[in-house]
Amino acid sequence: MLCLTCGYVGCSDGSPMRHARHHAERSGHPIVQSLHAGDNWRWCFVHDVQICTPYPATGARVVAPSLVPGPADDLRHGLRIAKSQ
Repeated sequence: MLCLTCGYVGCSDGSPMRHARHHAERSGHPIVQSLHAGDNWRWCFVHDVQICTPYPATGARVVAPSLVPGPADDLRHGLRIAKSQ
């Protein structure tokens, strides 16, 4: 999982250590993106929901932390939040 605020890479909740979640809790950086090939989703640790990203699943991943809005902006702008399954 890639932290979209600072670029930290940590393992998901599916792994024993849950590094990405611990990073989010310690740093206050709520949104991560999957780094698995073909994935086009993000996760919000604050609300524990998957975020459907506005770009198609083309195999290319958007991983630039600079694309994330700053603290003064609304992180939800332009994103659709999907219900957790």
